[in-house]
Amino acid sequence: MSKTEHLKIVLISFFIIVTLVNVAMGIMGLCFEREQTFSYEAYFMPLIYGFLSIIPLIFTYTKKELTLKQMIFRKVFRLLFLEALLTSFVFLNHVAEVRELLWFILSVLIISVLVNVILWWLDNLKAKELNSELVKYQKNQGNTV
Repeated sequence: MSKTEHLKIVLISFFIIVTLVNVAMGIMGLCFEREQTFSYEAYFMPLIYGFLSIIPLIFTYTKKELTLKQMIFRKVFRLLFLEALLTSFVFLNHVAEVRELLWFILSVLIISVLVNVILWWLDNLKAKELNSELVKYQKNQGNTV
């Protein structure tokens, strides 16, 4: 994978993560802190979480094609690194209740899985489009020969 393709995946992942973090923050806020209101600083938290979440993607870039086993290992490593990074960030920002921290860890797992599913879906759409274009091209080549 080229660096530009990887950068595109990182940017798409960032925007998907920020959107899903907004949803998760809303759900967790309704469940745990219904009466609390936020200042404008809270608007930056999804961006911070999004930035922190793409760090594992940036540092695990490789040019070579990975085997299935290597890809699974890399995704598990990214998830564990992401969980440790985000949990440390939340813990250092004084999240006191263990229950909230466990829900946060679960939400990071869910968001990570959803990001991978959405990226797979987008890649699948692109592959179908390329295959249909290839079929059209091959039909045109067959008609001109």
